[in-house]
Amino acid sequence: MSVNKRELIEILFLSLWVGILSLSSTIFALAEGDSRSPSLPWVQTNGPCGGDIAIDSLDPSILYAVGPREGVYKSTDAGNSWQLMSFSEPVPDPPADILIDPTNPSVLYCVSSNCLVKSSDGGVSWRIILREIEDHMICPRALEIDPLDSRVLYVGEGSHHHERSGTIYKSSNAGASWKNIGRNLPLPPGAAVSVIGVVGKGQVFVGVNDGELKTWRGGKVFYSDNDGESWREVDFGRTEEDRFIFSIFANPFNLKEIWISEAGLFNVGVKQPLLYKSLDGGNTWNPVYICDCVGEECHPGGFTWVMAASADGKVFISLGGQLIYTNDGGKSFFNITPSLMEMPFGDLTRIAVHPNDSNILFLPLKASGIACSKDCGRNWTLRNNGILNTSINLLAVDSQDPRVVYAASSGGEGTFRTDDYGGTWQRLNKGGIKHLLMDELHVDPGQPSTVWQVTDTATIYKSIDKGKRWFEQNAEEKPGYSQFRFSSIYALASDPLDPRKIYGSKNGFGIFRSDRQGEGWEFLRESVDYTYSIVIDPERP
Repeated sequence: MSVNKRELIEILFLSLWVGILSLSSTIFALAEGDSRSPSLPWVQTNGPCGGDIAIDSLDPSILYAVGPREGVYKSTDAGNSWQLMSFSEPVPDPPADILIDPTNPSVLYCVSSNCLVKSSDGGVSWRIILREIEDHMICPRALEIDPLDSRVLYVGEGSHHHERSGTIYKSSNAGASWKNIGRNLPLPPGAAVSVIGVVGKGQVFVGVNDGELKTWRGGKVFYSDNDGESWREVDFGRTEEDRFIFSIFANPFNLKEIWISEAGLFNVGVKQPLLYKSLDGGNTWNPVYICDCVGEECHPGGFTWVMAASADGKVFISLGGQLIYTNDGGKSFFNITPSLMEMPFGDLTRIAVHPNDSNILFLPLKASGIACSKDCGRNWTLRNNGILNTSINLLAVDSQDPRVVYAASSGGEGTFRTDDYGGTWQRLNKGGIKHLLMDELHVDPGQPSTVWQVTDTATIYKSIDKGKRWFEQNAEEKPGYSQFRFSSIYALASDPLDPRKIYGSKNGFGIFRSDRQGEGWEFLRESVDYTYSIVIDPERP
């Protein structure tokens, strides 16, 4: 089988399309001209997103949600509609956190991967207040406001270079100037101040993670009661060393109540306890076990994050793919997770609680937008009007009908298909998909109704009906075959002459081949490291 001119043009066209979409945070499509060969300009199509979220404490109908690198979204009607508030200049990466000054809600702070921006007029205008300090580019990992003095800010920093460690900076004048208060922290090279818990009056907890795992086997917590002049390590009752610190939460309604949460290294499941609580400002600690009452589908052990509290005693906690809360200090928990198939989401790390009614919740899904509940999580609805921001990183075209295009997102929104050059899209997350972050998307050129997807957890899914139903193809190990183990799969390719043969490349683990449409895998070559694509010779496959 040889490649003709038309096929070559389609391949080049698809490559150009992928390149353009890789640089964009929204989905664009070609307006339909000829029924088979579109030639009109690009037009924008739909798709929501959602990241961190903050609520105005004085006017709860005003909300802010982080959006693309160009700005943040603002709602003035309790999330029913949203407007993009553009930064004065785009930040290098999409922002991760947004905070509101509780005493002056028109003052906003938004942190990206290498800068901190501020607005003093409710998001109308922005300026960068921290980018470079002490002769290096800032690498923010955490941002907190002092609960007793909103002029005081703390920024936890990582490092762009493995030979230096992160630190923590403090501003006493709302970001006008900064001081390094982490010089006395005993941090190894490459360690990052990942989370901060601020009690006030110079009392600060920091969670430090050694991502390199060269000195520590995970993370540690340190405490200062004199704004960083001295630090001591906190013994909070940890039972295992090999864990990262994921959150430190000082309850703003009771600053003596401090929570610490852990996670397994690189999201590997670990045994409980993962939560620890102090009721005396950190002098004594007790473990908190997430009991079975949250449901059979609750599996704490890999990711735990204490996110928010309410004035009536609720504490909201994320288990990554699940959302729970306690109203009795951790003796019991309630599972209030939205439906993943109805509202796809990534790891849940933020929630906004209405200051006057803790039953009203706003949850950024990092995938399908922003969800709202008015009954403390029993029911959820999407609030996405005005938000257009789906991050697409994978495209695949039906080789026999180029009107049919598949798109998979990098933000957990899932997989979509269009049958009309992108004029309309349908979501393909139901029918067996259990994980929504994809590393590879492939359409069988000989049988275009057969579609392959590979998740970032190395699970392979196959559909034979254009994505309506999906089946896992990670076959159990059999004689003569090797099992795909946990590792990223960056490429899949079909044999153009024999569609039963599928080739896969694993990051750092070589090349595999299946002769039975993915039912078993043979290990071909070990010494091919960090391979991102596979191309098969169409004449000599």
